[in-house]
Amino acid sequence: MIQTKEIEAHLPIYLKKSSNLLVMVLDLEGSGLYSNAYFKKFFEILDLTDELISFYDLINDSEKIDFELVIDKSIQSPNKVYKLRQKHLMHVICWEFSVLNNIEGDILGILGIGTPQEEIDVLIGLENKKINPQTDICFQINANWEIQYANPMAESLFGTELAELIKQKVWHVFKHPKIYEYALEFKKAKESGSARTFEDYIPELGKWYQVIINPQNDLLDVFFKDISEVQGLTRQNNLMQLALEAVMENASEIFFLMTNEMRIIKFNALAKYLVHHVFNKELKENERFVHYLLPGIEEIFLKNIDEIFGGKTVEFDQIVQFPDPSENRLFHHQFIPICDANHKVVCIVYRAKDLQHSLNHFEKVLKNNDLLRDIIYTQSNVLRSPLSSILGLLDLIDKKQLNKENQQYFSYLKPLAEELDQIIRNNTKKMNQSDTFWD
Repeated sequence: MIQTKEIEAHLPIYLKKSSNLLVMVLDLEGSGLYSNAYFKKFFEILDLTDELISFYDLINDSEKIDFELVIDKSIQSPNKVYKLRQKHLMHVICWEFSVLNNIEGDILGILGIGTPQEEIDVLIGLENKKINPQTDICFQINANWEIQYANPMAESLFGTELAELIKQKVWHVFKHPKIYEYALEFKKAKESGSARTFEDYIPELGKWYQVIINPQNDLLDVFFKDISEVQGLTRQNNLMQLALEAVMENASEIFFLMTNEMRIIKFNALAKYLVHHVFNKELKENERFVHYLLPGIEEIFLKNIDEIFGGKTVEFDQIVQFPDPSENRLFHHQFIPICDANHKVVCIVYRAKDLQHSLNHFEKVLKNNDLLRDIIYTQSNVLRSPLSSILGLLDLIDKKQLNKENQQYFSYLKPLAEELDQIIRNNTKKMNQSDTFWD
C-alpha cells in the first residue's frame, strides 16, 4: 500500500486521469503495482484489490518472450524506453516501457504507457485493410464457433446486447438469410489460414459492408467495414458515366473528352465519323488528341493552349478543311477545361458544332429577304405610281356627264382604288418598322 501511494505521487496527473492512455506500473517480475481507471476498464479488471494480476496474464503466449526481453532491457538500461506491440482480443496496443524512479533514484517499478491503435491493419493478399474498432463492427469467434469478443458496434448487427452474445455460437445469434454463404467463407478462412473478404448488403441496417475474415491461430477475427458511402459514390459515378455517354451519343455535336495530358478517354459517334472522314483513320481511346486536330484549327489551338491549361474556356468559329475542298464546313469549336477543387485542370472537353447547315439556311433567308424587299419595293413604288395616276384621273372625270348607271359604277371605282392605295401604304409602313428585314 505504501509503495502504491508513492507510485501515485510520482505519476503526472494527466497519466492517472487519462481516458486514452493505458497506464500501469509493474514490479520487476511483471506483476501489477498500479493501473489507471482506463487500464482497468479496457482489460475489464474488477477493482476488488489494490494489486493488478500479472501482466503475463493479459498478453498472448507469442508475446511473452518479447515482454521478458523488455523487462530485462529496462532494468539493464533504466534511462531508455522500450516498445512492445500487444494484440488484445481485436485491439492492437503500442506499449512504451521505462523505469520509474523516485527522487532518490530508487526503482519504484516498470512504467508502461499503452496507446490503443484507432485502426487495425488486416492483410488481404498484398493489400492492407484499415479497420477502426470504434466505428466498424468487430467480433471474434473461437474454435467452437462461439463469440468470445464483440465490440459495441456489433450489437446493431446481431440485434442483441453484448452480454448476451458472448459464448453464443455465431449461427444461433446471426440470423442472416445468407448464413450458409457466411459459414462457407468462415470455413475457407479457417482451413486456409488466409484472410477472406467479400461485400454484402444488410437490409436491417440499410448499409453495405465489406466483410473481412482474418484467421488468428484458432480464432477468427470478423470485421464488417461500412462501405455504404463508397458504394453510393460508385453508383453515383456509374450514373454520371451513363448520363455522360447518353449526352455525348445523343448530341448533335462532336465531343472529345481528354486527360490533362491531352490523351483521348471518351468520344462520341460523330467524332469517330469525322476522324474517319477527314483522316481516314479509326479513332481509338488513349491516343493523343493533337494527332486528330481538325485541319484549319491547329494554329488557333496552339495559340490558346496556355489559356486552356490555365482553366479558361476557349471558343471560336473556324472552317474545317476536308480532303475535298468543296466539303469544307464552318464549325464552332470549344475547348472546356474541367478543374478540381484546387483549380487544377484534370480533363478537357473539346466540342465542335457544325454551323454550315445554319449558315446555308441563313444565306437562304437573306436571299428570301432580298426577294421580299424587292416585292414590297415594287408595291410601294412601281405599282403605286400608276395607281396614283388612276386616282388623279378619277378626280378629273366630270360625274355630271355620266348617265345614272355609269355614275353608280364610278362611285364603286374610286373607293376600291383608294383601298388598294391604303393597302400598299400599310405594307410599306410595316416593312420600314420591322426588324425582320436586314439591310
